[in-house]
Amino acid sequence: MRKDEAISAQEAAAIMGVHFTRPARMASAGLIKTVDILVGISISGDRLSKVYSRLQAEENYQDYILSLKRRVRRRPREYLEERSEVFEYLAAEGRPKIALHDAIGTAEAGKILSVSTSWVSSLALENQIIGRVSWSGRAVNRTWIISKASCIENRLSIERKKLSGETLFGRPRKLS
Repeated sequence: MRKDEAISAQEAAAIMGVHFTRPARMASAGLIKTVDILVGISISGDRLSKVYSRLQAEENYQDYILSLKRRVRRRPREYLEERSEVFEYLAAEGRPKIALHDAIGTAEAGKILSVSTSWVSSLALENQIIGRVSWSGRAVNRTWIISKASCIENRLSIERKKLSGETLFGRPRKLS
């Protein structure tokens, strides 16, 4: 059995062939599993985003296809043209697959690593932690999906280096 991968709302919508606002409504109705990730912290409060279950998004689409074969009258899905594009994006070589239970946002990763949230993406691009940018069919800001396990591993390696007296590059982290 495949592990359940964390995907963004845009990716879930493209896999299911629905409008990009639909996954949030489906999650509210309990039709698709989600996990809240912390993507920002501000004076007005924490900013949360959701990541969705890829397996359940694919199952939802398969149920739709089965109902069409059984000639059950359903509203046709109008956003099927993005399916192949998102599958190609998710299957690209080197793109990490982050488990749904392991997914966190940049703000939570920043807290674990004791760095600014803006630095988290740089660490992911340098392969110091595992993370990926979500796919978007529109020209909008895309969410970083980060592996919590890789952040904890990175933090522990920094702590070990500090204890051994090894010289660390960059600004010192306040590991508490």
